[in-house]
Amino acid sequence: MVFTGVAAPALPIQLDKLWAEILGCEPEDLRKGRVCVVPREGDDVHVFLTPDGGVVAVPPGGEPFVAEANPEQLLDAEWWTATLGVSPAHLAWHGPSAIWYATPETFAPQPHPFARRLRRRDAGELARFARILHAREPGMFHYWAIGGREIGQVPLWGLYYQGRLVAVAGERAWSEKVREIGVNVLPRWRQRGFGTAVVSLATEDILKERALAMWMCALDNLPGTRIAMRLGYRPYAHHFWLRPSGAAG
Repeated sequence: MVFTGVAAPALPIQLDKLWAEILGCEPEDLRKGRVCVVPREGDDVHVFLTPDGGVVAVPPGGEPFVAEANPEQLLDAEWWTATLGVSPAHLAWHGPSAIWYATPETFAPQPHPFARRLRRRDAGELARFARILHAREPGMFHYWAIGGREIGQVPLWGLYYQGRLVAVAGERAWSEKVREIGVNVLPRWRQRGFGTAVVSLATEDILKERALAMWMCALDNLPGTRIAMRLGYRPYAHHFWLRPSGAAG
């Protein structure tokens, strides 16, 4: 069962308001103790499950497909292809992802002496960092660049080790009060706490601005889950996006 053993913490209302607007529902629909099915315009389907219920937003007429489904099925791409009668090639999807959040009350910082906010003088090292990621993991999404990758236009944080930039975190503003953090660490330097260190610094700066820090990672991303837990992030929801006509159109 989704969220088994996870107690629902007190939730900042701005998250429910933000996601209700994205999903096309009311904030209270996320907390009814069951999964609500709501219609939305367009072809996109959003599965959004919280410890207190959740919402499946589907195009008009799609409600019967999901009325009797359980949470595990709703987060399973194979179940959707079978239910909708489409091949995997005709189903565009992203996720399922876990969404976490941190507030000043929950945050447990892990400072590192080599982590700092990046400046324009770091542009050369940042370009090198991006080239290495692309060469080692072609086609992978650069999580640190979720808000952009231009120093000075978006906040970026980095960690230097042995004179080289090895970890970078970035920020995307979802609203004035909610900021998402993304991070990448060069493959050679993973599992040393460098990702946690730059996310810690990014979280600290976001919270100083009286905003809420949001963290998203794939449900099976154990390193991402460990970062969230080490820094005191609280579980908020599971999100799965799909478009049945994505590859066909």
